[in-house]
Amino acid sequence: MVHDGAALCERGFEDVAAAEIHELLGIAAEQSPGMVLFSVPRIEDLLALAYRAQSLRRVLLLLGTAVTEDCVAALTAILAAAALPSFIPPQAVVAVVCERFGTHAFTSADLARHAGTALRSLLEKQQIPVTLAFHSPDVQLFLSVHDNALAVGIDI
Repeated sequence: MVHDGAALCERGFEDVAAAEIHELLGIAAEQSPGMVLFSVPRIEDLLALAYRAQSLRRVLLLLGTAVTEDCVAALTAILAAAALPSFIPPQAVVAVVCERFGTHAFTSADLARHAGTALRSLLEKQQIPVTLAFHSPDVQLFLSVHDNALAVGIDI
């Protein structure tokens, strides 16, 4: 099974991040503002990358991306299409974190709150109870917005 990943880096260092991913994992990565996107054959490769990389701020198990003016609708669609039970066990404590670069009609807290509400609703429909809390989470859902580009993933 192939797993999509996103590695977040400082803007302007995407080429360095892509080169480091190639050096550590032997795979090519596609550059986007503030991140690089790639696929790995094993989820353990994401763990190794998160542990060994030096140019990356964060490594995500990517749930989806979108280039859109309506991040709220795109976020809802990404979460609805994701295989959330595979990554979020019952009774898990989940935190939602959002970082945002650019000018938007919403704040990072607004988008994180929407994601938390949508996530809880989707999981409750599948009878998977979770607790949303910012401190000491078992799972962290991470949202990255660069201008009109949205990436949603599970923080590794």
